[in-house]
Amino acid sequence: MAETGINSGRKNVISGLNKNLLILHFTVFIWGFTGILGQAITISAVNLVWYRVLIATLSLFLYFKFNKTSFKIEAKTVRKLAFTGALVGGHWILFFRFYQAFYHPCGLGLPLIYHPFYRHF
Repeated sequence: MAETGINSGRKNVISGLNKNLLILHFTVFIWGFTGILGQAITISAVNLVWYRVLIATLSLFLYFKFNKTSFKIEAKTVRKLAFTGALVGGHWILFFRFYQAFYHPCGLGLPLIYHPFYRHF
């Protein structure tokens, strides 16, 4: 017989939290390699970012194509996305250039230095 009452959804919430926590840990693990790979990759930071944009574009295209999802957006939204993409792209170029120029533990330690500051926001 199924559980009813206040605790009936508790197991689903806990299993959902565990799943999300696992995804978070996996994501942090993968992001930890960004600096190491950024230093190990010998192509320029600009080319690296363009390859990342190409992979993301193809992945999104295939996702929308296989799910048969429409991707129609207004011109105003296109401008906002282009501006945001330019900012993020600039960030990634500077980020990978930093890792190519300096030893990667320098970049991995920066979040630890600023952690008390970010904790309050």
